[in-house]
This record gives sequence, structure tokens and C-alpha cells, in this order.
Amino acid sequence: MTTHRAIAFLLLLSVSTTGCAHWGVQSVYGEKREVGRHLVGAPQVAESTDSNMSAGFSGYGMNHGNGLSTAQGGLSSRSGSFKLTHCVQNADIDYMRPYTIEPVVSGREVDMIVSGGLALAGTLTIMEAQRKEDGSSFDNRRFGTELYDPTAGYTAGAVLVGSGLAVGLYSLIALPSGSKPAPRTAEGRWTERALVESTGCGLVPSDNIAPVVPSAAPLLAPAPAAPKSAADRIRELDGLRKSGVISEAEYQTRKKAILDAI
Repeated sequence: MTTHRAIAFLLLLSVSTTGCAHWGVQSVYGEKREVGRHLVGAPQVAESTDSNMSAGFSGYGMNHGNGLSTAQGGLSSRSGSFKLTHCVQNADIDYMRPYTIEPVVSGREVDMIVSGGLALAGTLTIMEAQRKEDGSSFDNRRFGTELYDPTAGYTAGAVLVGSGLAVGLYSLIALPSGSKPAPRTAEGRWTERALVESTGCGLVPSDNIAPVVPSAAPLLAPAPAAPKSAADRIRELDGLRKSGVISEAEYQTRKKAILDAI
């Protein structure tokens, strides 16, 4: 009776959980693309540090003339860092990414678990019935006990195995119900703020400094700035040469012009 109740419970469970496979969706995203940007604020100078490292191996061999030879080698390396000056500016960058909403089968794994569980339970039931039949036959020959009838166990096991196969085939063949939905395309749009390379910082001769528009005209004209001395102008040139803005030849030419004007 206990076995029959367990079998009835398993069959009821399989009926209640069968048919979980259905149509679901998943999103497949495309490549992110920039579609526009808007500069914000004024350009500004920023510095970054870059470093490099290189290594090399060299060696040579020597033949001593007596069938013996030797070889020597060495490993050398060098590293350094330098500063880079950039003209940057904040920008609101507009991005777009297309994506496709595609239909996929969901829930089939539940049907397969139920199918496999029923088949396993049926197999174990048949094996148990066979074990009892073999034990009963041995006891009957030795002690004259009544033989065990395995028909009920074999029948119950066959019902469970058949139910498991039926659940699996039903899920694979008949589910999900309805025709497969058509995929849908859409796109996502958003804006990110980031620093971008810009112009207007005066880092190179062809890059003029961006004008700053005052909020209101001054009431009094500003006093003219005092002319810079030759030493100050040479120091400024030296700073431009060290930062890489001007070359050594241009530095020497401008320095000579300043000294000749004294």
C-alpha cells in the first residue's frame, strides 16, 4: 500500500508540473556607437605621465681551436618616463546601442528534471521488485517460505518509466505551445560626460587661445602690463623647449633674437 501511495504521489506531481516549457525572450546587444557630442565649459590644460621600458639580449661565442668553445651573453634594460601636455574639455557624448529581443524556450529544464526523476524512480522500483523476487526464491528453496509475487512492483516501475518518457517527449514535441514569436529590434540611447581632446589652450603656435567673453564691459581700462625682461622671456622659451612645444633650433633662434634686441 505504501508503494502504491508513493507511485500515485509521483504521478500526481508529474501531472501538476508538466508543461513548464514556454516562450521567453532574451536581449542581444549590438555595438555601442557615438552619435553626437556637445562641448561643455572652457578648454583646459592637463598633464599625464607616460613611461616606457625596453630590454635587449646580446651574446657572442668563441672557438678555442681544440674542440672546445665558450659563449657569453648579457641582458640589459632601460626605462624612463616623460610628461605629456594635453588640451582637454568636458563634453556630453551621446551614445546609441541597437539590440534585438529574440524568443527563446524557457522552463524546459523543469520538464526534463521531472522526466528524469520519474524514469529513475521507475528503474529503482523494478530493481527492488527483482531483488525481493530473488530473495523470496532463495528462502523458498531453503525454508519453504511463500514466494514473492513481483508483478505489482514490475507494473509500478514500468508505469513510472513510461510516464517519465512521456513527459520528456511531450515537452520536446508539443511545447512550447503556439508559434515562435518574431524577433523585435530596438535601440537604447544615453549621454555620458567625459574629458575629450580639444583646442584653444595655446599649446602650439597654430592653436590660438580661446577668447573669454566678459560678462560686462569694465568701467575703467586696465593698466598696461609692464614689459617682460629679456631674462624672463628666455626662461619662458626654455620652459617651452623642455615641454616639447618648440624645438631646439627654434629655441636658439628666438633666444638669439631676444639677445640681439638688448
